[in-house]
Amino acid sequence: MNKTLPDLLFFVACLFALEINAQQLPLFTQYREQIGVINPAAMVSGYLLYDQTGSVGASVRQQWVGKDGSPQTQLIQGSYFSKRDRVSPLLGGHIIHDKAGRVSTIGVYGRYGAVISNDPDEAGIAGGIAVGVVQFRVDLNGIIARDADDDLLADQSLQKRIYPDVGLGMYAWKRLGRGEDYIVGGFSIPQVLGLDVTFRNELDKKFNLNRVRHFYALAGWIHHLEADGYLLELNGWFKYVPNAPFHFDANCRYQIAGVFWMGAGYGMSRAFHLEAGLLIPYSRIKVGYGFDFNTSNKILAFGQSHEINISYGFGGDRFGDQY
Repeated sequence: MNKTLPDLLFFVACLFALEINAQQLPLFTQYREQIGVINPAAMVSGYLLYDQTGSVGASVRQQWVGKDGSPQTQLIQGSYFSKRDRVSPLLGGHIIHDKAGRVSTIGVYGRYGAVISNDPDEAGIAGGIAVGVVQFRVDLNGIIARDADDDLLADQSLQKRIYPDVGLGMYAWKRLGRGEDYIVGGFSIPQVLGLDVTFRNELDKKFNLNRVRHFYALAGWIHHLEADGYLLELNGWFKYVPNAPFHFDANCRYQIAGVFWMGAGYGMSRAFHLEAGLLIPYSRIKVGYGFDFNTSNKILAFGQSHEINISYGFGGDRFGDQY
């Protein structure tokens, strides 16, 4: 057999071993739009802004544009909050596909949360869990081997594996005074079970791929300006992976409700974030675009990243629900 195949799998194994010391789960520029994926206890993103009790959406992200095998992510998600007395259910789910080189995952998740609050418009605390299954795949198509019947190519267990996954989170928010301002925050472990996959063939050749738990924290401030419908949002995303440097992203978004938003941010990886979006009509349909570029010489060569989000919010009566 040509050495290309074992060398490839050895490289993949080494890649995941190295990634134990780095971010392994998908990244997002407009992370407020994917908050239910990051934290299964997070409130529907449009609730505190527009009283929307549900949303459905999709996003596409392409990192390091122009580079072969660059990471790419596709996401479809939905969330619904059923407002009740004292304890209210929070439901949702998402399908996510993430690919980098010949390594890819596709996951299907459902999430359930419980919101404890006498009045969710004033304050609340929630706990949530996401349960799903993930298919991990190594794409061997196009690999050249001297022996077309080589076991490493024929054995499908070497190419894909399905495993369970669980995420946990807590989330809270509080209205400030008698106005419309809020502070929000949460903590989550989106991959509690981690991943330790062993690929083994009939010749007892094996390759171990490992992914570790990630610990996330989110914090934010929603400030309503004096002009009706003008908002300022400040958000932070804290990320910790064992044996890796702590990482933090900060983002500021200026929004005219029912019209558009624009924002900027910066991360400890020396990456700048820019974003802009439209709200059509009156905050129901949101179309957003995010752009990342790095200023670090170590990362700059990888290129820029682009992200597009579209979502539809329903329920609620704030900012033009009558239209």
